[in-house]
Amino acid sequence: MIIFRVYFTDAGIPTTGLSPTIRVRKVSDTSLAVTDDPMLEIGDGWYKYDFTQYTGSVGYAVRADGGAALTSYERYTTLGNENFVTDRFAADLFALNISGSMNNAMQLIRNTENGGWKILNNQLIIFREDNLVEVARFNLFDASGSPTSKTNPSERTRV
Repeated sequence: MIIFRVYFTDAGIPTTGLSPTIRVRKVSDTSLAVTDDPMLEIGDGWYKYDFTQYTGSVGYAVRADGGAALTSYERYTTLGNENFVTDRFAADLFALNISGSMNNAMQLIRNTENGGWKILNNQLIIFREDNLVEVARFNLFDASGSPTSKTNPSERTRV
């Protein structure tokens, strides 16, 4: 469930006592998920709708209608669900595999800290937490910039 909240004013003043309705569309196929259901007043111009059909992986476009008592430019308000932010916060980030995502960067950090590694010739090889799958490889160099294997590496560059 997600709660959609809207704010209505009349000439800039918070408006109470309205009977607003809400319309919710699925962005992916433009179908209506909710057709003009009533909203509940919270107070001080705020109204809400408990959207129980909410699915986190679906984007929604929402229009709330404050009713004919409001002028045309204050009658309607729009919003959308920002599920991609809240759902990603709550999700298992390591199950999300989107190339170039923050998850990929976090996964590399996690593997670097928790996975195994070994030096082979002049390369540092970093493995996933299972210590089997390679996730990164670096060439190692000494202070003079010459390739080195185990003696005082001072620089690495990703291969």
